[in-house]
Formats: sequence, C-alpha cells, structure tokens
Amino acid sequence: MNNKHFSVIGGDMRQLSLAKSLASDGFDVTVFALGDDIANGCTKGADLISSVKDADYIILPLPVTSDDTTVSAPLAKDISIDLSELFKLVNEKQFVFGGKISNKTSSLMQQYRIQPNDYFLREEFAVLNAIPSAEGAVELAMSELPVTLHSSRCLVMGFGRIGKVLSHMLHGIGAKVTVCSKNLHDIAWADAYAYDGINITDMKDKISGFDVIFNTVPALIFERRILENVNKDALIIDLASKPGGVDMRAAAELGLKTIWALGLPGKTAPVTAANIVKNTVLNMIHELGVSNI
Repeated sequence: MNNKHFSVIGGDMRQLSLAKSLASDGFDVTVFALGDDIANGCTKGADLISSVKDADYIILPLPVTSDDTTVSAPLAKDISIDLSELFKLVNEKQFVFGGKISNKTSSLMQQYRIQPNDYFLREEFAVLNAIPSAEGAVELAMSELPVTLHSSRCLVMGFGRIGKVLSHMLHGIGAKVTVCSKNLHDIAWADAYAYDGINITDMKDKISGFDVIFNTVPALIFERRILENVNKDALIIDLASKPGGVDMRAAAELGLKTIWALGLPGKTAPVTAANIVKNTVLNMIHELGVSNI
C-alpha cells in the first residue's frame, strides 16, 4: 500500500475511473461529489472538509469549472462546491491538479497561495487524449451517416494533434481524406501521408464536395458564408472546445446536420481517458520532486 493520499473531487465518469485506477495501484483515495457509485477501494468523503483534510494530492476534473464559481460535478446533482470554499481548505503542503484551469480560476488559486497544476496543458496528455477524441468522432460519424465512412469524402479542418490522429484513422478505414489548414507545412504533411490538402483560402469553393466535415479548430471558421456552400446532405461534427468552430445558428437555419461533440473522451472511453489523466498527474508529481511514487 502506498502511503500517499489522493482526493478526487467532482467530474464525470473519467474522475470515477481515475479514482478506481489510483486505488488499484495501492494509493489511499477519497472521492467527493462523484455520485453514489463509488469505486471499490475508495473512501467516500462525508463532506468537503474531510475529503480535503488528509490529501497529499487533490485532483479536480476536466474542465475544473464551467462557470468559474463552482467545481464541475455532473455526477453529484445535490452537491455544489464553491471554488473559494475549496481553496480555503488547501494547505501549503498539498498539491492541486486540474484540467483546463481558466485564467480566472488560476488567479483565484494564487490568491490562496495554491500553484495551479494544469494537466490539460501537458503535451503527453494532449497527444494521448487525441486518440479517444478521434475514435469518438469516428464512432459518432458511423452512427449518424446512412452510408459507410469507407469511400466517404471527409474533410478534416485543422491538422493539430486530433486532426492528425483522426485523419490517420479515417484513412485507415478507407475514407477519402482531405486536410484543410492555413499552414502550408500542414498541407505538405497531409501530402506526405497520402491525404489531399487544401488551403483555408480555397475552402469556400471546395466545401461542397464533402460528405463529412470534422472541425478541430476552436475559432469561428464555419460561418454562414462558408456553410451556404456545404452539401445539404453532409454531416458536420465540431470537435473544437468552446467557442467552437461552427456557427450553429446559421447551420440550423440552413438545414445542415451539425453536432458539437464536446468531451468525447469522457463519454466514449472514460477508463482510457482516466488513465491518461492519472499517468500525466503522476508524471507531474515526479517532476515537482515531492514524492517517490
């Protein structure tokens, strides 16, 4: 049994799976605001104070908060955790980790002399988390399309981590993949991988030729003037975080089938997503030099 104590507070099925995984590794784990379905080996905290008190490491969800006021806790409908109340309880020997910590929340943490440790910003997290994101997008497209992805004409907007993994998966099942980017080096890499590539400046004139459009860029790229040229039978899947990349109102008015698929890893592969969080946090703890775990 490892003598280090983790407190896992709030979140969705990823956090519940994370708690279970840590417990199976021999850590003491307390959970709070994760509903009644508590994983074996974990202790359910009676309240916030007791859940935080003995923890060496406190792990908050991804995202930590959706309103900069309370911890995101969709599994605990009757519990609201005020961020200020939580941070007041953290002492100088404890470490807090969270995903996608906003600037406002980061400033609040620093007011309480807490160092924000954001696992969402880590490269190993971002790369590995792209896999369940891409798989979830493929699964969603398969369930919504009346045809196979094989031979379908697929546009992937953006060639970052998710765009790369998604393009690879689509190509592997026989889809006709086109990568769209404003960066010429992305288009060159698309060519190297045997995908087609188009510059974003040419997208408006070529957008009608696709059956499925996947957006990975969190900026309003698919505005009305672009959407007006989209094939009426096409499926648009927006994988971008807020504010998203598609004008949803315009898409609805134009009769385009559009899905804003936020948080796919937590929905489609919570166990895998949890292990990515766990391994990233353990890496961060090692680098902080505060433990030999």
